[in-house]
Amino acid sequence: AEQKSNSQTLVANYPKQPILKKVFNTLICVPIATICLAQQVQLFAYKQAVVPGARQTIELNEDGTSKEIRRSAKQNLFIYLKYPTTLELQVLEVIVEGKPFKSRTEAIHKTPVVYKLDDSLQQQNFTLVQKTNCRVLMLTPIEEIPSKNTSSAEDERPELVVVYTANGKKSEISATKFRHLPRGILQ
Repeated sequence: AEQKSNSQTLVANYPKQPILKKVFNTLICVPIATICLAQQVQLFAYKQAVVPGARQTIELNEDGTSKEIRRSAKQNLFIYLKYPTTLELQVLEVIVEGKPFKSRTEAIHKTPVVYKLDDSLQQQNFTLVQKTNCRVLMLTPIEEIPSKNTSSAEDERPELVVVYTANGKKSEISATKFRHLPRGILQ
């Protein structure tokens, strides 16, 4: 009878080993993986074409003939960096379509970051940065930096590069293409 109870005890204890492995993985491996992933900086890049509102005409001659002047379409850039709270991050420059810019940075304290497009037909909301506990910076290119570097490989370069220092170490992150938002209309 004792052997039977011992074998039942062994069988009863056997399924607990995978549970111990799961507990070990959860307590040891998951935090290590989280720490490694938390060191990553993520870039969110959006572009929105802005179409001029009413067309503008200008008189050319005294005879009353006029020529229609089309205002060039402009673009809004929405650039965000998400990074862990353990990093001290400073943006050095933003390179948009091969042109380097100084940038203004603004800390975003509330996420998610939602862009509201309100045209005359409907209102649409676009989430640019998901809800997070990480730090988020909004970058705005403000002044072009004169550049001596003229690269001939325009097709191969990314549309956006952000050069920054993280805890004193210089690094960069890039986006091959901007994500496009629906067009806006200037009024």
